Order: sequence, then structure tokens, then C-alpha cells
Amino acid sequence: MNGAAKGQGQPKVGHSTGWVVFSYEGTWLAVPQEEVRAIAETLSFEADPRRGDRWLDPQRRWPAFRLDARLRRQAGPRRRFAIYVESVPHPLGLLADQVQILAPTAAHTHPLPPIFKAVHHPAAQLLQLDQDRIATVLDPVLLFMDWDDAAKEMMP
Repeated sequence: MNGAAKGQGQPKVGHSTGWVVFSYEGTWLAVPQEEVRAIAETLSFEADPRRGDRWLDPQRRWPAFRLDARLRRQAGPRRRFAIYVESVPHPLGLLADQVQILAPTAAHTHPLPPIFKAVHHPAAQLLQLDQDRIATVLDPVLLFMDWDDAAKEMMP
């Protein structure tokens, strides 16, 4: 469980033991490796008939969500992978087309531009992957904070 979920402040994303980097539709995101509970292929996932933005893993019973480029939940077809991030009361998944694990020294972190600090945004910092790609490092606590409880419930 991350420290932020326990009320101990922001996760220490700048001191990560590694990064889980994932992408969909040209959007690159990252979370510290210690925040990730599991990575799963989604071939057996089922669409939740009650919620168009949610897919269900029949083995773990944890929900996984499609996000758009603005990090809002969206309905649509299943993506190839689910990255399950620590949350309370159980991990929540983010769907992605690509996923890779990077060593802590394989990418460089940068502080957020001031505009991100002026608005409620789940970005914690930026991660320079290479000359052409920058990923937004997510703070899972902030990302899931505004999601309703019905979205987070486990599969019956």
C-alpha cells in the first residue's frame, strides 16, 4: 500500500525502484514500480454491462478502466494490458496498448510545469523516456480520488 493511501503524504515518485511505463493512443503514462500490484493481458476480460468505461478481470475480480488523453474514464473496446495500481480497498486497473518496465536510471525525472500545480491534476512529475517521448508520472491517489465508489467496486 502506498504511503499516500495511508495518509502519510505523496508517494516518493522521485525515488522509485523503477518505472512501469504504458501508453494508449499516443498518451504515455508512468507509475513507480512499487505502486503496481500486477500487469495482466486482457484477453479474458469482460465488459461490465452496467458501466461502459469498465472491464472486469474474471480471475482477480478487479476492475480496469479505459482512459482518454485527459485521464477521464471512457467507454470503448478493450486494450491489450491492464496495469493494476495500488488503491483502497483493492487495486484498480488502467488499460493500455503497450507496457514496459524501466530501471530507475533508464529515464530522467523533471518537475511539473507550474500550471499543473494550479489545478487538481493527478500528475506527480514528468519522466523523459528518450529524446522524443515524455511520460506523465501519475499519483494514483489523486487519479482515483474523485472516482465514485460504484466505479471501484469489485466484480460480483
